[in-house]
Amino acid sequence: MIVKANIGRASKSRVFRRLEHIRLRVVTDGTGASPDNPAMDVRSFLRAALLGGLVAGTCDIVYAFVWLGQYGRSPLWVLQSVASGWLGRASFGGGWTSGAIGIASHYGISIVAAAAFGAASWHLSFMRRHWILCGLAYGVPVYLFMNFVVMPLSNAPFAASTAPSSLAQGFASHALLFGLPIAWFARKAKPAPWGAGFG
Repeated sequence: MIVKANIGRASKSRVFRRLEHIRLRVVTDGTGASPDNPAMDVRSFLRAALLGGLVAGTCDIVYAFVWLGQYGRSPLWVLQSVASGWLGRASFGGGWTSGAIGIASHYGISIVAAAAFGAASWHLSFMRRHWILCGLAYGVPVYLFMNFVVMPLSNAPFAASTAPSSLAQGFASHALLFGLPIAWFARKAKPAPWGAGFG
């Protein structure tokens, strides 16, 4: 009887260890993922970053065309102003060559910003649950970073305005037209099957 009892306890112990092993695999899956915070599917993540960046970048640049057009600035001038971060004042004499550099730079920055938001949202699950709020909020630090960190470090021959009305306009436009589309596409990204993707 004692032998049978010991065998029974050993069998139960093995079962419990096996169940615990399965539980740990489900919770972590070796990637830090969990049912509430699954790993990213790489292709889905890249698609969301690309589409989110392209849509947000398009909304942002079209808004700039319209807004600055009120002050007599052409779309080419707007694109050259972006390229001036690389080329300085010479950008405004470079025609459509500098304009092409400007649009490529603009979309490149937009895609990187979308990828950063997407990566953060897969580690912070509340960003996916509250994507509208987080998307709106994301546009504000992007605006501040580009205008008050990147621009002063670049070759751009002008500085961003710190007037309250300019800041309010920049915050609102980037929240609605930049952050929100990025968050929407990040939300649509699909989780990877267990054991795939990256967390």
